[in-house]
Amino acid sequence: MFCVNIFFMSITETTDWLLSLYQRFGEDVKRLNQLEPFWQICNRCPDGHCCGTNSYISLKSGGNPFLIEEWWLMLEFVRDRFSDKDKKQLALNIISNRAACIFLFKNRCSIHSIRPWGSRIHPYTINYYDKSTSFPAGEIALPSCPSLASAFGLKTNEILVQRPQIIERAEEGTLVRVKLKKHKPVWLIDASRYVMERESRAASRPASRLTPTPLLELAESAGGAYGGLLKIYLEMILGIRTNVRFIPPDDQGFRPNSLPQAGD
Repeated sequence: MFCVNIFFMSITETTDWLLSLYQRFGEDVKRLNQLEPFWQICNRCPDGHCCGTNSYISLKSGGNPFLIEEWWLMLEFVRDRFSDKDKKQLALNIISNRAACIFLFKNRCSIHSIRPWGSRIHPYTINYYDKSTSFPAGEIALPSCPSLASAFGLKTNEILVQRPQIIERAEEGTLVRVKLKKHKPVWLIDASRYVMERESRAASRPASRLTPTPLLELAESAGGAYGGLLKIYLEMILGIRTNVRFIPPDDQGFRPNSLPQAGD
């Protein structure tokens, strides 16, 4: 019981901080959309391309120091906000073995307000923090999103990394206006402050990892009739269970408890 209490104390403290980070970044995004109408296309994403490729990799990354906490927030959202129909769709997405994020429903993010940091910053972030490994200092990889590629003089799925020149900084927030090679000057978000805050927070965490047991219990309860499947999926993400095969049935009228099959 003592370990569980410590877990919940740490989860509460860290998830509160993550929610604050998300809120502050969201305020920057709102300011960005006011200054730069070009990026508003991302708010009306036509095809879910980025969530269907690799921008959500933080959901599966062992290098993400807040992997458990981000999953905790997403699972709470599933538990409290998803209908039984939504939970069934989530289960179908898992057993489909598709490359896209399991939370992508009909090309729309089903957890948009609580999506993790790795998905939240995509694709409009530039970073000038030299210690960051996620974003080369002073460089931006122009998005390969098909809806944006032509505007930057790129081919579909082509990525151009460049070191833009800063023209202007906004008085409020972390917005910068930069000069690009194949596009007129554009406003972006400088993520330095957020990156440093995350690194500082990660560095102050206890050396021992939190036990994932409460998270797995939350997954099982959050998934409703499909909780067992969601729990096994999380075990695979966390490296607890390996060589898991999700074998879809011939039709979609599946029995929840019969789907997950672990390889030998």
